[in-house]
Amino acid sequence: MTLGLLLSIGCNADGLTAQQQANLDNALDAYRTNETSTTIAQCNVLLQQEPSFTQRGFLKARYLRALAHIRLKNVPAARRDIEQVLTALDDPMKFKFPNQADDLEVKSRDTLGELDFQANNFESAKGHFEFVLKAIAPESQPADHAAYRMGCIAQRQGRWSQADTYFQQLHYFNANSPMAVEAKRRSFAKTWCVQLGLYGNYANATAYAARLTQAGWKARCVPLARQSKSVYALRVGQWNTYNEAKLQLPRLRTLERDAFILPNR
Repeated sequence: MTLGLLLSIGCNADGLTAQQQANLDNALDAYRTNETSTTIAQCNVLLQQEPSFTQRGFLKARYLRALAHIRLKNVPAARRDIEQVLTALDDPMKFKFPNQADDLEVKSRDTLGELDFQANNFESAKGHFEFVLKAIAPESQPADHAAYRMGCIAQRQGRWSQADTYFQQLHYFNANSPMAVEAKRRSFAKTWCVQLGLYGNYANATAYAARLTQAGWKARCVPLARQSKSVYALRVGQWNTYNEAKLQLPRLRTLERDAFILPNR
């Protein structure tokens, strides 16, 4: 009955008129071509018409605007939009198919989980990622991202074996996912180190490592394969916790400003 009523007044299944759908389509096209400001502008045109609307088309526009805000590093605005989407989807008056996950809720939860992870709000992030992993099949997206981040959180909290369980699950169900590649690099780690950079010349890399060792750092070169070429990662330290590595990061960034922390086997 609801769908018939929407069609009778000129709306599509998402509750949008033809012009409103055009605004949403234009916003999506702009997002795909990295025209972030245009994405936000087109979403604003749509959302300003009925800012309180909870029809699916308006929720899609709000979620898309959140993604655009994330690109612009405007996290508070992105978070507000996503939380409003989730609030609307949680409306008990909305019809829901039993035992069927809402793809917009899954994507919103995964995105909010990533924002929480970046802000070091790990318990909140875990709640969102656990929702994703329970709501959809493990071989689906964004289950691959959720499993990867759950592994990353476990590592940050020193639960190395649990992290490997998530990474192995990711490899099993999503072997071709870019997240599986990242998980492989982090698997079977037990400590933390700081990577100063990548070097194509082994002699230069080992000479730098020797100088760092003489200066009191525990430095080493790790061979890696990058696009069929051998490169050497210069890594320093072997700390038991992430926070211990983080304390040393400012000093190491005086040597290499792009130095970063990563798990160490």
